[in-house]
Amino acid sequence: MALSLTSQWILLASGLIAHADEVMAGEECERLMTLVDEEVDGDDYAHWLAIVSNPDRLSEALEAAELPPPESRSQILESAWLMAVVDGERAQVEIDTLERIAKRLGVDRAQ
Repeated sequence: MALSLTSQWILLASGLIAHADEVMAGEECERLMTLVDEEVDGDDYAHWLAIVSNPDRLSEALEAAELPPPESRSQILESAWLMAVVDGERAQVEIDTLERIAKRLGVDRAQ
């Protein structure tokens, strides 16, 4: 079964945040793998595992991705934010990445 756009965006956004500071903490890796395990099945598993493990592929996929429905955009950003805080550290590069994702989604910075 193909992933919904919302699920695709959750994986892309969470993966980008996990890689943003170039240090994949154990908590980030565990959360990212849990998301992949929960969202992806069958033939798509290896495909998505290859994407979320590579920051360049994540960036390319984010830019190429069709926009998800407007009502799912806050859920996507919340999932990305959870990835940013799961390791207990706050990095400016993660905040910058979250803002980049929000901009791509068309979500105003104030929101």
